[in-house]
Amino acid sequence: MSKDASSKALFQAALRNYELIDDAYFNAGGKISLTEENTSAVSTLIKFRLAWQFDEMDGVQLSSSLLKLLEKTGNASRRIRGSDEIASLWRL
Repeated sequence: MSKDASSKALFQAALRNYELIDDAYFNAGGKISLTEENTSAVSTLIKFRLAWQFDEMDGVQLSSSLLKLLEKTGNASRRIRGSDEIASLWRL
C-alpha cells in the first residue's frame, strides 16, 4: 500500500469511528471499554495505531499521538471562538 493510500485509510478509519473516539476523549479520559458492539471499531483503531490495548483488564487507550491531535484541534477552535467573541465586543 502506498503512503497516500495508507494515509487515506487511516483518516477514513478515524472518520468512521469518530463517535467512539469522541466519547473516549471527552468522557472517559481517552479509554475505550470493550463491548460486543465496538469490537470491530476498536480492532480498526488498533490496526492503524490510533489506540492501544495493554491488557484485557484495562480496556483500550487512545494513542498519545491521537490525544495530542485532539488537544491541538480543541485549542485552536477555542482560540478562534474566543477571538470572534472579543472582536464582537470591540464592535459595540
